[in-house]
Amino acid sequence: MLRITTVEMESGATALQLSGSISGVWVEQLQDCCETLLAHGNPVTLDLGDVQYADVAGLELLSKLKARNVSLVGWTPLVAQLLDAHEGQRTT
Repeated sequence: MLRITTVEMESGATALQLSGSISGVWVEQLQDCCETLLAHGNPVTLDLGDVQYADVAGLELLSKLKARNVSLVGWTPLVAQLLDAHEGQRTT
């Protein structure tokens, strides 16, 4: 399960606070939320502080969002390691 909480920042950016796992059907839900915000030209930040796990599809989405200038903040050491390993595999 993934809980997504939208927080409007004073700067005009939108932060999505995520809690749970970025996996399975929740990957598509997160992608839909981000695509909606990005389509409106809003800067987006993902707060990953309460994310315990991300599967391969979730890691791929995070990588793609990073490449689109979505800020990823507050990630746990596990999520950071998983993302680093995933991105390392993509470049080899």
